Amino acid sequence: MIELLGIISGLLTILVYVVYLDQTRKGASTPNPATWLIWLTAGAINVFTYLQLPEIKGDLFKAAAIITSNSCIGLFFIYSLIKGKFAKLTRIETVALIGAVIVGVFWKTSQDPRKANLLLQIIYLISFYPTITGLLRKKMREGWLAWAIGASAYVFSTASIAIDFKGDWTALAYPIVIGICGNGSVAIIAFIQHQEEIRERKQL
Repeated sequence: MIELLGIISGLLTILVYVVYLDQTRKGASTPNPATWLIWLTAGAINVFTYLQLPEIKGDLFKAAAIITSNSCIGLFFIYSLIKGKFAKLTRIETVALIGAVIVGVFWKTSQDPRKANLLLQIIYLISFYPTITGLLRKKMREGWLAWAIGASAYVFSTASIAIDFKGDWTALAYPIVIGICGNGSVAIIAFIQHQEEIRERKQL
């Protein structure tokens, strides 16, 4: 069952980036390479610390979503860098990027993957702030579908960990806080705005 849930989670994660690429090409989403750079930096550290957690112990099926996601982030960063415009990092994005590097140094010097992984979740939460506020202020556009699929992928990832749960809540921090809450928040806001746009077009 764990293997099946891990495979589903990994496949859904790949689908996320296929859909997001399509949204980007159609102009429904506008990726900022600076934000993707933060996710790429934090993600690389996140993968290594996550695989070292006692609850995961290198289980690739339990970590399928995070490994697949960060591999796709690397590819999408290159794509957005070529096709997009590398915007200047905002203050909060600069804090997130520096924070990710500091956590990486902490992990290597302390050899404490649990604390390092938990600290990274704070970095991820900070990195979502520009996207969420940009949507709420209607200064940016995002298609809701890719984010919704992303949240779904982490539901399966969480389930694969919960089935064989041994009490280490650190392993659930990433898929729940970032995967479900982070992606889910963007998906809900983007979906509501999409529905508002539809209603506005009908009133014209």
